Amino acid sequence: MIEAALRVDPENRLLWQFNRQRLDFESARDSLLAVSGELDANTGGKPVELFQKPFVLRRTVYGFIDRQFLPGVFRVFDFANPDMHSPQRLDTTVPQQALFFMNSPFVVERARALAGRTDAVRNPERHIQELYRLVLQRPATTRQVELAKRFIAAAESLPPPEPPKPVVSPWQYGFGEYDEAAQRVKSFETLPQFTGETWQGGADWPDAKLGWVQLSAQGGHAGNDLQHAAIRRWIAPSDAIVSISGTLEHEHKEGDGIRGRIVFRPHWSARKLDAAQRQGGDEG
Repeated sequence: MIEAALRVDPENRLLWQFNRQRLDFESARDSLLAVSGELDANTGGKPVELFQKPFVLRRTVYGFIDRQFLPGVFRVFDFANPDMHSPQRLDTTVPQQALFFMNSPFVVERARALAGRTDAVRNPERHIQELYRLVLQRPATTRQVELAKRFIAAAESLPPPEPPKPVVSPWQYGFGEYDEAAQRVKSFETLPQFTGETWQGGADWPDAKLGWVQLSAQGGHAGNDLQHAAIRRWIAPSDAIVSISGTLEHEHKEGDGIRGRIVFRPHWSARKLDAAQRQGGDEG
């Protein structure tokens, strides 16, 4: 029936099928969870963090919104500014939207869960039909089945991937005290908790012991006192000439301001670069 309809009316001028509709981010995320069979449909309760592992499976409407630090994923998908009245959202089509669905760990987990809903070994063709039924709510056409079988065969013919080699990063993210008299870092400890986006003292922020100290790709947050300056440490793998440039900015009016230092210290054949961020500010 579908193949015959496509031949007669490929542009859907006679409305024999429902036209595609663009989804907002909340509906798109919920659809991924519904198709993979993981959507938590319980109602009510506290807001939850949507973009930290392990990913929660609740509906997107229960996502926690921090007005000062809105996650970048929301901005990519035209989420309304929570500080302003927005009677209508603007629609954009940018590469970051496609990259999210191709590379996001959240989407990868949903794809694996979807693949696990059917038995591929039992009957590959039936497996393809079940996936089409789950995702598109219709059977696959003959051509779509053949293309899917060719794709599976090509993937199975590839050699298995090599196990990843351990990577020793030259970067360390931590906190410590800066000795102004000696002009060097007096102590350094690595931050124990990585949320997927930030290094911090624990699962909760601020941490009960280390306080507000935090480091992210865009900046960070100072600790509660001068002993908890946020520090990015880079250890050069060999002797080198290093050039450093950048902008230190206090983005938000809250806080006492920021101070940044670049500390160079030769150590044996390696050289350590301590970028001590903010000692008594808010955002760096």
